[in-house]
Amino acid sequence: MSDDINLVLRDAVGNVLSTLHLPKALHHTQPQISISEPPRKLLNWLSAVQEPEYTWILELRKQLLNADARMRERVEANSIFYEKGKSKPCCELRKIRPSEYRGEGIDCYLWLPDPENNPHVIKMWIGVEIGNQKVLVMQYGKKGYKSGSPWRFPTCIERMEQFNYERALTRYQPFVEADKTITPTNIVNLALKLGAIASRE
Repeated sequence: MSDDINLVLRDAVGNVLSTLHLPKALHHTQPQISISEPPRKLLNWLSAVQEPEYTWILELRKQLLNADARMRERVEANSIFYEKGKSKPCCELRKIRPSEYRGEGIDCYLWLPDPENNPHVIKMWIGVEIGNQKVLVMQYGKKGYKSGSPWRFPTCIERMEQFNYERALTRYQPFVEADKTITPTNIVNLALKLGAIASRE
């Protein structure tokens, strides 16, 4: 049985005036990107974290590598980078050493639009509430360390509005929820969208 479409135009008494034959539309699907197994270093890091963080990091990795066939996973001594070449980093993962504040874990840094309305894409540490799927805070990250004042959601979006940070708002607003919060998936999508813009530490 054919799935083609035939449009028939008839007059008031049912006589066929014309017929238009439309072949079935071809469905174009994006080629599936083959994702390799996680590197040994990442698996070692994940062995020390709780299940929610374990799942989130693997989903983050899958989201990054599925986004673009050019995305590469580069393993260094203390970091794992996801990038389209060294000049276009998108994400960095770093192992957290246990401290009085928290146990072992993995820090996530994304290259995101500067919330201060500058044109740059900058490296930001991302604090995620995994259970509620919300990004709580982002903070400037230089050479892998947190520095500067944190930007908390939703107040950081409200601050952009208060100070008329149009450049920053234009970049962040399409990815925030109605309550001006942002999910981990959406903040990664923002980093992926703007990954080609010139970045700085």
